[in-house]
Amino acid sequence: ESLWHHSYSGKTAVDALILSKDPIGRILSGLLLPAIGAAHSRHVMMIANLRATRIVLAIAMFKSAEGRLPAKLDELVPKYLDKVPDDPFDGKPMKYRLNAEGNWAVYSVGEDGKDDGGVQERPGKPDLIFGPTEAP
Repeated sequence: ESLWHHSYSGKTAVDALILSKDPIGRILSGLLLPAIGAAHSRHVMMIANLRATRIVLAIAMFKSAEGRLPAKLDELVPKYLDKVPDDPFDGKPMKYRLNAEGNWAVYSVGEDGKDDGGVQERPGKPDLIFGPTEAP
């Protein structure tokens, strides 16, 4: 599944130049492609933030109504969420962890696409963590 939400089928003169073997096209490619990749990465990160925010708000409403935290995100459906939002980095549902002490977090696998259990203390590109990590 593509992370792009809009398809683009038009070909412009600039597209043709970038894709050609023309030296100017190669220079444009070298200048534009890193910026496009970075913009796309920020876009996907923003989607993850928005989806996690919806989940965190649903958890707060659940806790207010039920007097406890949900054991799984599925407990939020359908009263607080239509469905558990998908992680834009892997297309699977966003993740949630709750431990015995009541510490919890909503998280995305992040850019590397690996589920590290919501741990940020690892080298590379760790999971993106949202919400309290201590009992509220």
